[in-house]
Amino acid sequence: MPFDYPYIPLGALDSSGMKYTRFRLTLGHILTGISVVVNILFVVVVCLILFLPPSVERYVALDGFQHLNNLSAIYLPTFTSAGLAPLQPPQRDQHAIVTALYTDGYLTAVLTLGYSLRVSNITARKIMIYIPGEISQTSLCLAKAIGWTPHPVFYIAPPHKYIEDHFRHHYTKLNIWTLDKLGISSLVYLDADTLVLRNFEELFLLPFTLAAVPDVFKKAGFVISINAGVLFLYPKSTIFDDMISKLSIARYPSTYAEQAFINLYFGA
Repeated sequence: MPFDYPYIPLGALDSSGMKYTRFRLTLGHILTGISVVVNILFVVVVCLILFLPPSVERYVALDGFQHLNNLSAIYLPTFTSAGLAPLQPPQRDQHAIVTALYTDGYLTAVLTLGYSLRVSNITARKIMIYIPGEISQTSLCLAKAIGWTPHPVFYIAPPHKYIEDHFRHHYTKLNIWTLDKLGISSLVYLDADTLVLRNFEELFLLPFTLAAVPDVFKKAGFVISINAGVLFLYPKSTIFDDMISKLSIARYPSTYAEQAFINLYFGA
């Protein structure tokens, strides 16, 4: 009796007896595979951008350098026609250690710094700048008790629209260049979170317009940027006025606030 089934070669059956056809790689298959790979790579790149922390080189003042001042690196009054002026013993009333208290939250740090200055036998004046209305009378009283002389200064607003909240007071630090009005000839500025381990009053005789410590990173290597937490300078109100006039035109990343501006202004 004839069968109505078509003839199927034995090689066209798989192990289950089902019919299959030989796969043929076509251009369409290739393009589809490429499309899948490209889409996967795109998703991976987007995830890396969104979720991995950026690995960006730290800003230095030579990045997009602007010439903002005509200051000499050497403080000229420290020189005579014969070279360096004769060294004189530091005069207590003419030299100062300066710090800043912007909020009551840093009072403990300011008191600790003041105590470390005392046990290090620092004889220079100790001046603490602050913004009136931001600091409580209790904090001012305690700062006086440890040896600081509170000095009110006006608030300097950040020149950039967007800045981290804990940096919003930091441009006020620029007021330290106006302390020549208090009879200060040279000063060392210390952030409140620094600690003094020994007497360093020889710094008041440095001949440089500005001296500072390099920025410190976990990764070893040479850097040319300074950390504005420790500064030596000769205060001069004319320099302060010039710095304020340049705030609006200076180009630097706002992430580092006044530190980036000081680096740029002095061309560190």
